[in-house]
Amino acid sequence: MRSYLIAVGFILIAVGIIAALVTTSKSNVWLNESFTIQPLSYNYYYGTFPSATTLHIRFNIGGGDVAFRVMDETNFWKWKAGSSYEYYTTPSRGTISSMDLDWILPSSSKIYFVWDNTGNLFLSKAVDAYFYYNSTSNEYYFAGIGLIFAGLAILGLGIAPRPRTHEQPPSSV
Repeated sequence: MRSYLIAVGFILIAVGIIAALVTTSKSNVWLNESFTIQPLSYNYYYGTFPSATTLHIRFNIGGGDVAFRVMDETNFWKWKAGSSYEYYTTPSRGTISSMDLDWILPSSSKIYFVWDNTGNLFLSKAVDAYFYYNSTSNEYYFAGIGLIFAGLAILGLGIAPRPRTHEQPPSSV
């Protein structure tokens, strides 16, 4: 019985370590849209991404260049109000007709992506945008830790000394 408990304990510990260390990678499509930006107008999308995410930014603009700005939420509302604002210099561009860029996001705050055609009086712009990011996660970390502790407990039961029982010799009267 003791050797069985020791074996089960080691198996649970091994499976727990593997489960706690294994990560999975997943590609997440964030934006896959075609849209038109009217003259003197703009389009934007926003999202919140995991910290230190590499966002793959791909788009093509038909009909000429537009300004492309990437900014946090506070600066987006300043920009929209016509106030002084700041934007991420990478990947933002003053004028651009296409982009194929991998950008590491600086934080996990809400990020706005703005295609600005307000400087054009007459021409609409057609945009095909495809943004995605890869994320890694360890979905089984806590289950793995639980298995390690269960394995240690069972291993302890298998290793622990058994109390000795002393039999009393039959009494003679």
